[in-house]
Amino acid sequence: MATRLNHIFGILRWTVWANDRLLDATTKAAESCAGALPIFSHIFAAEHIWLYRIDGTQPLLEVWPTFTWHECKQWMDKNRNAIATLEASLSESDLDRIVKYTSSTGIAGAMRTIDILTHVGTHGAYHRGQIAKIVGRFGGQVPLTDYFVYVRETSTGG
Repeated sequence: MATRLNHIFGILRWTVWANDRLLDATTKAAESCAGALPIFSHIFAAEHIWLYRIDGTQPLLEVWPTFTWHECKQWMDKNRNAIATLEASLSESDLDRIVKYTSSTGIAGAMRTIDILTHVGTHGAYHRGQIAKIVGRFGGQVPLTDYFVYVRETSTGG
């Protein structure tokens, strides 16, 4: 039986898979795709910030940091590990827990854990589209990162 927990972590595994595929394709043409670097930096920083908010921990990054390609890979891996840790520790009832936070602009907010995880899982899709356009514009090979491709190609899809 599918649960909300299984579903949301299926979305998060897709996000990690899609980030990994696109980062790999982009770094192969890093010089011509330099415009993608700030967008990737933002994706990984935003994921980090929201994942830390769930724990009530102060994030280590700003929303729009300046990373190198190597640092992007490092933060992608750190986020992958943070997601795996959350998956192993959260229960179904934890998804409804309200997380209070302060935004990067100083505004207080509160969201359910499941809503934060949904944002982490979907936010990057928009930006991956921006990056794919940059990669394609410079003749790079753009990998498919759609959710249905993930489900089709993996045994761990949603």
